[in-house]
Amino acid sequence: RHLLDRDLREETVRVGALWRFTLATAQRKIPAALLRAHVQREIQVHLAASPHGRVSRSQRQEIRQMVTERLLPTMPYQLSGIDLVHIPETPWLFSTATSAAQNDVLVAQWSATFGVAPDPMIPESLAALRRPGISASWRPVSFAPEVADDACEVQPGHEFLTWLWHAAETGPGVFDLPGVGEIGVLVEGPLTFAREGSGAHETVLRRGEPTQSLEAKAALLAGKKLKSARLTFARGDEQWAAQFNAAEFTAGALRLPNPESSDPVGRLEDRATLLDTWREILTALVDRFLDLRDSASDWSATRRAMQDWVRSRSERK
Repeated sequence: RHLLDRDLREETVRVGALWRFTLATAQRKIPAALLRAHVQREIQVHLAASPHGRVSRSQRQEIRQMVTERLLPTMPYQLSGIDLVHIPETPWLFSTATSAAQNDVLVAQWSATFGVAPDPMIPESLAALRRPGISASWRPVSFAPEVADDACEVQPGHEFLTWLWHAAETGPGVFDLPGVGEIGVLVEGPLTFAREGSGAHETVLRRGEPTQSLEAKAALLAGKKLKSARLTFARGDEQWAAQFNAAEFTAGALRLPNPESSDPVGRLEDRATLLDTWREILTALVDRFLDLRDSASDWSATRRAMQDWVRSRSERK
């Protein structure tokens, strides 16, 4: 019912047809400007007392630690929360946790509270759920014509997002997906490309038209795959858009279609339904990718087509 509510009973967590929770945390924090001011004052005191008129780096670190230990107990607690919604009779729990650290805390606290640990929907777990055993047989793959497969890593999420970009750009950009209908897919920047190995591991492209840039071409030719991008799904007049992280399958700054209801409970139920539709679209696209990845002949043809796509991008002006 509110951020500090710890009385978890069905009547306190149920909102309409949904179950709603908040993982609340209270933490003391020192404002950066305040900490900096106190540290500088202590440094001035040490400079005045130093025969050499200087303070070493190790002394600065000790001063900062001393000031932190002195100020922290006097700071007020700052409250924050991770919101969660569960749609009854489904296996899905939606949360506002979009980082690995937040998810680790959430899983630990949920397990301690309810005695069962939720399984984060990362590429590996989703692949295991939709196609048991498929990811165990995957081998590294390169979409760059001049980069060998063995020089790459097995990265299911990166492979999926790069494939989705290729499929949306080289086809009509519309997918007929079971259960959700025809969905238009648009891949836009900011883009993050990643590949372990020598040189820069990540390439981040912002502003302008990153998908058509020379830098995107160079990243693909270097064997990098798409790690994150802005995804837009469209169905009729409805649009879903988010900065999608393929490594963790998280949707940052997710924008949903406008809910139809005007009352608070109805709006929450509508938004939960729209959120579940985002998940259905994403899962259906993953199924399409897994069908290709699980077929030796289909995946070989897809890999060649993607390498041709990367090669053709290198010929663009």
